[in-house]
Amino acid sequence: MKTISVLGSTGSIGTQTLEVVRSESERFRISALAAWSSVEVLIAQANEFRPDAVAIGQAELASELKSGIPSNVEVLAGEGAFEELATRAEVAINGVVGFAGLGVTLAALAS
Repeated sequence: MKTISVLGSTGSIGTQTLEVVRSESERFRISALAAWSSVEVLIAQANEFRPDAVAIGQAELASELKSGIPSNVEVLAGEGAFEELATRAEVAINGVVGFAGLGVTLAALAS
């Protein structure tokens, strides 16, 4: 089973990726999810897919995220969190828009 990190999981690329994983759950497992600020959607995704870790770009939302998901899910916050999660799976899906996603791509390639 391939593990997948979905960075930008609440946007169109991320949600489409999760649809594929949902329909192919015997082949793929979500190991990490990340969103910049859509904390409610990220909480719902984390509760459905049960990743090992989640990240929220806006650090001030970390406590809200932590309170809405299982306690065994690691919570990361801030700018470097996305890059960290990009290295924790066999496949990293980068749905972060534009130049902001460059660091995620470089981290995934380096791992």
